[in-house]
Amino acid sequence: YLDVLCASIPPCFDATHGHPVGGGSYSTESSRKMVEACRSAANSSGRKVAIVGEHYSEAYIGVLDGCLQGQLLPDGIPLFSSVYHDYILLWCNILNLDPSSEARMADWFHAVPAYSFVRGDQMGWYRYDTVASEYRRKLAEIRMKVASKFLTYGEMLEPPTILNELPTVTTPRWYSYFPDHGDRRFPAILHSAWKAPDGTVGLVFANISREAQRARYRFNSESYGLVAPRGFQVTRLGPGKSGLVSTYPKQQFERDDTVGPMEVLILEVKPR
Repeated sequence: YLDVLCASIPPCFDATHGHPVGGGSYSTESSRKMVEACRSAANSSGRKVAIVGEHYSEAYIGVLDGCLQGQLLPDGIPLFSSVYHDYILLWCNILNLDPSSEARMADWFHAVPAYSFVRGDQMGWYRYDTVASEYRRKLAEIRMKVASKFLTYGEMLEPPTILNELPTVTTPRWYSYFPDHGDRRFPAILHSAWKAPDGTVGLVFANISREAQRARYRFNSESYGLVAPRGFQVTRLGPGKSGLVSTYPKQQFERDDTVGPMEVLILEVKPR
């Protein structure tokens, strides 16, 4: 674990270093060479060691096996995931509460791993390791089994728009270092869309409320680069009972799905 490797790189103004004063690629190129040397040494004698870095940066894709994805404001846009998820493993969402928020957060600890799950991250690195541990174990199992081709190996796509109005849930801020940022508001259902290496599309829904929630959405195959003259079939992958749930003869269709309290739903869409 190479701590703060991918953090901000300070400009250097020493004209004797042979790089553009104040800028250039000197730091990233040198850091990549350093990581390559670490990898060569770590993997000597037949070993196979994973080397990861704190936080994420394009500069280290290809030399690191993974990066910390600790979004400090968890309701932000998952920009790095949407571009690079199928290139490098990402994990975590930071949960480091102010002590005054711990009691209020007790009913919403599960929202943290749920957010990581929908974003395609490997879950982990929570300060409150024993809280909601059974829920995290369930999500980790789903991610690595029924949804692995999407959430582990897939490319993040733009999710379909939820057409009905969902209730919202409110949690305390997750990160104690930013006292000026107040409570965070989330829709009751978090969702995402993925394209697997085999070309199928996965729709992922996580209900973080304690009541069943209905999501109505429109699927437009052209948005995902899919062509299917005979239409599509939708299969439930899990958790629980799996199997074919619907077929649609057209390139665009609407669905209504109900997700149980604190449950997830994984659907696969592919040509008929």
